[in-house]
Amino acid sequence: GPAGSGKTTISKKVVESLEGVWAYLSQDEIRLFIKKGYKYPEEEWTDETQKQWDISISICTDIIQEYYNAGINCVVELFAPPSEFDEKWKPALKDIEYKIVVLLANAQVTLYRNRHRIGLNAMKELQVREHIGWFDKWQDSDVKKVETTNRSIEETIAMIYRILDEK
Repeated sequence: GPAGSGKTTISKKVVESLEGVWAYLSQDEIRLFIKKGYKYPEEEWTDETQKQWDISISICTDIIQEYYNAGINCVVELFAPPSEFDEKWKPALKDIEYKIVVLLANAQVTLYRNRHRIGLNAMKELQVREHIGWFDKWQDSDVKKVETTNRSIEETIAMIYRILDEK
């Protein structure tokens, strides 16, 4: 989902409570492996920003494949509108069984949550609105979506469990 939909909070809580062996991966945390010369998408999108973004996807999908080969499940927190998921993530995960859950929140809540972010995690309002528009495109897909606007963390996690239990 877009920034402010609850991806980090919910993903970490879900992985902590699942049975078996699970890894948690965050595309944002992998992007932050770059310590000098890191390009913040929140500031400006350049060719270098795109390169770093694409590398983070490649690293994430490589790690997912390694865990999968070792019999370790993954919860992956990522930012991927439908077109990017189809173009970059899906081909790299073609041999892996996975379920997608897109977290969504309405614009008012997303903007509110963003205003309470600290430092570089805070995005400009225009960017947040743009991201919301990108993720609205998931509405027309058969991907499972969870609306987090009026749900507690516990209610959201319960909905995700129901989705994970579906065959």
